Amino acid sequence: MTSAFNGGPGAAAAWLHLGVLGARRVVMGDVGALLPPPYALADNAETLLAESDLVFIDPVSTGYSRAVKGGKPGVYHGYQGDLESVAEVIRLCEETDCPIIDAEVKVLGFNHAQLAGVLCEDWGIPDMLTVPIRFHHNPMDAPEEPRAAAQLCHVANGMAYGLCLDVTEEGPRYMPAADLTELPYTDERAVQALGLDMPRLLSLMEEAGRAALEQESLFRNAGGP
Repeated sequence: MTSAFNGGPGAAAAWLHLGVLGARRVVMGDVGALLPPPYALADNAETLLAESDLVFIDPVSTGYSRAVKGGKPGVYHGYQGDLESVAEVIRLCEETDCPIIDAEVKVLGFNHAQLAGVLCEDWGIPDMLTVPIRFHHNPMDAPEEPRAAAQLCHVANGMAYGLCLDVTEEGPRYMPAADLTELPYTDERAVQALGLDMPRLLSLMEEAGRAALEQESLFRNAGGP
C-alpha cells in the first residue's frame, strides 16, 4: 500500500491525483507547450496502481478535507500541524492495523463513504444509488426503503476484501481464505437480513477468486494486456 499526499494550505492536492499517480490524468501538454482549456482526461501510463494499492490523503483544508465541526483549521496550516495530521492517518493504518475507515474518522471526523454520499447528493444522483454508497460500511443505519441495497453493497465489499488476491512480480496469485469463518469488515446482521448463508458466501468468494485468476491466466497466455 502506498500512502500518497501533497498540497497544503495554499497549494492544491489534486495534481497528485490527476497529474501523477492516479489511473487517469489531465492532458495539459508539456512545459512550454501548454494546451488551452477545457482539458481532457486520458489513461495514465505512469500510474502506480499496477504495483501498489494507493491511498490518497488530502491534507486538512485541501480537496474535500476539512477540520471537524468546531475545530480550528489553523492548527493544521503550519508545517508541524500539516505533518502530524498526515502522519497520524498513516500511523493508524500501518502501525495499529486500523481499518482505513476508522483512521479517517479519528483524524478527519468523517469517512470516505460519508463524503461520497454528500457528493452524490450534490450531483443529484438518486437516493437508490446514493444511500448504498453512503452506508456501505454501516448498512444497518441506512433508511429502511433502500437498506437492502446498502446491505448488499456491504456484503459485496466484504467479499472483495476476502478474495485474498495478491499481485507479485510473476503476476496475480490467489491466497486461499480457507481459514476465514466470516467475511472481513462485514456486519453479520446484514448477511442475515438478506437471507444469505455465511458458509456459502465464503465458498463463493473462493470460487470467484480462482475464476478471476483463471481468466487472467488465459489472457496472459494469449498475449493479452
